[in-house]
Amino acid sequence: KALNLERTIATLEQRLAQTTDPINQRRLAYRLATVSPGHQIAIETLLSLLLKPVPTLHKRIIENLKDVLLEEQLPLVVNRLKDASESIEVYKLLWYCSERMNYPLFDRTWNQP
Repeated sequence: KALNLERTIATLEQRLAQTTDPINQRRLAYRLATVSPGHQIAIETLLSLLLKPVPTLHKRIIENLKDVLLEEQLPLVVNRLKDASESIEVYKLLWYCSERMNYPLFDRTWNQP
């Protein structure tokens, strides 16, 4: 069973690296993060897609991130997205993170250069 999981993860990583279509990138990154919780490449891909001008995907990406983010990844999300908060969907994700982080950590992360 562990071997099958490793194979699945490797296949998803390979397919994610090869695709350039944002819809497929979102789908593959989400799938990868569900089979391998906290998968760094998957989370980074979803965050990168949020920063691209593909607003039709933003709501879905936010839902995906809320579903797969680990608590220790919340500061990364805040740090990456704090300057992109003009999008209502990004703002909603930042709010989600702020509700799950203690105030001193959120404040430190938000005010990091």
